[in-house]
Amino acid sequence: FYVARNATGATLPGEWIGVHEMVHLGMPWTEPRDDWLQEGFTTYYQEVLRARAGTQSAERSWQLLHEGFRRGERAAGTQTLADASARMKQEHGYMRVYWGGAIIALLYDLAIRTRMPGRSLDDVMRYWHQRYGARRNRWRAEPLIQDADRWLGTPVGLPIARSVVGSTEFPDLEKIYEQIGLVLERGAVRLHPDPARSRLARAIMAPPVPRRGLAAPGR
Repeated sequence: FYVARNATGATLPGEWIGVHEMVHLGMPWTEPRDDWLQEGFTTYYQEVLRARAGTQSAERSWQLLHEGFRRGERAAGTQTLADASARMKQEHGYMRVYWGGAIIALLYDLAIRTRMPGRSLDDVMRYWHQRYGARRNRWRAEPLIQDADRWLGTPVGLPIARSVVGSTEFPDLEKIYEQIGLVLERGAVRLHPDPARSRLARAIMAPPVPRRGLAAPGR
């Protein structure tokens, strides 16, 4: 980490690069062809964690995610996300890979929260950290998600990852926003005013309930 000599305590909270890189330290390292997982999930959490820490509002985090998703959508073309990830550093397709991976993280998070009340992608991230995070190995993305699904006890993430990674198209944002309770108007997103409708959107950005240990679901 490089910190400017003229940085002050008041200016540091809210910046995203430090958060992004710290999340990397807790994740398993993927092989370069699967950077959509390593970079995408980190990109998703750089906004989620800043809202949870109170350095920006939940709506601001959703707006920044939305703007990033749109960049990823614009970068989608004739290549699948898998191909773009494999060629990212040669072709500089960073927006496609980072934000394509971030939308997978969001969809994975939503699927867990919907099908397994009380659980979220946070649990998978903790599981990966404990099982793989301290090792210097490089991992393939699909086995990592398969392992997490086995730990969860249900195939939640693998169908999502395969669908998005194998497609040339970006997932339908409006459909996702309707599911979680975000309203899109003129390029801006906001939480639906009905708390019941925006329950998922609010829950993602809220600090999680602390747990002791990391028991597998249902145990």
